[in-house]
Amino acid sequence: MRSNPKRPLTLAALAASVFLASSSAFAQTSPDTVYRFNPRTKRSQTLQGTISVDSLENVVLTRSDGKEDKLDPTTVLQIVWGDIPLEFEEGRKLIKREDYSAGLEMLRAAAGDSSVRESVRAAARHESAEALFAWGAQDAAHLTDVVAEAERFLADFPQSRLVPAVRSLKARATWITGDAASARDGFRALYEAGNGTPGYSPIVVAEAALSAAHAAVAASDGAGARELFTAAEAAFGAVTSERDAVQLRTTNGADVASLGSSLAKIAEGDFGGALGTLERAANSKETTAGRGAARLALGEAHLGQGNHIEAELAFAWVAALDHSSADRRANALVGLARVLIARGGDEATNAARERLTTVNRAYAATPAAAT
Repeated sequence: MRSNPKRPLTLAALAASVFLASSSAFAQTSPDTVYRFNPRTKRSQTLQGTISVDSLENVVLTRSDGKEDKLDPTTVLQIVWGDIPLEFEEGRKLIKREDYSAGLEMLRAAAGDSSVRESVRAAARHESAEALFAWGAQDAAHLTDVVAEAERFLADFPQSRLVPAVRSLKARATWITGDAASARDGFRALYEAGNGTPGYSPIVVAEAALSAAHAAVAASDGAGARELFTAAEAAFGAVTSERDAVQLRTTNGADVASLGSSLAKIAEGDFGGALGTLERAANSKETTAGRGAARLALGEAHLGQGNHIEAELAFAWVAALDHSSADRRANALVGLARVLIARGGDEATNAARERLTTVNRAYAATPAAAT
């Protein structure tokens, strides 16, 4: 992966010293704004007031008229905090400029300030983990820092509404470092903790099971993959939502999870046993995600059997036409590189190098970049 660390600006460093010396200062005194999906009206809703609780159990917001709303955390789409420390505000600005070192110092200061509301401190810690992940896409050395930051979040804010997102971020960062087995365990733990648990969105739980299954395939754990794909398929089947975006994610996820048996065979090296089902699925699946997953696995099966032309065609389809998953496109580019390397020769090796360079440059935030 390319490294592009930013040097802290002199003014930013000066600002940091001022803000850190006065952590009780706030950037604004406006109300908190909650954007949520109202399950009764089946429409988006905007609420304003002061949030006193932002947990897995509920989100408590007191309006200006004194009325208190207790919201299901799974219906909350976004919270824009009104009163935040200047460190938080300045840290966000620095991160947008990719001045990660100075920005993280500010965000961490906000997260550790005991005078700040716990929910705002949790948000600052979450954003620091996300900033580290973005930095890690430029310099892989910072991906291990994501794991440490996530663990700090989970220790300090174990009941926060943001726990599922942080657990998912931690597992994904682990996978991108090349540890697919640990990523499998992390996503599995998120699925098991959230399955049927209040505060955990069913679609997030289902996608955690699916990610765990894919990580199991990457770890050559066929039995684990088979079990997790089955769990994912059941979890997607249990998702009910009026939101179009969630419905699309559910349909795509269920279509991919239904390929579990064949994908598990790929993990076990049973390429011949997977071919027939994958060839049919590649043409019959209803979604681009399903067809893309089938063709990617078909490419793996053909490559495993030495059918280089068929493997190249399958991988090329995914790389060019599957716009539903950056992970699959990146894996397809790696697959094309592996086909070229298998063919041998200087020209093929150079072409393979070009594809791997594309993965490292354009898909650095995917597990394929660790290949």
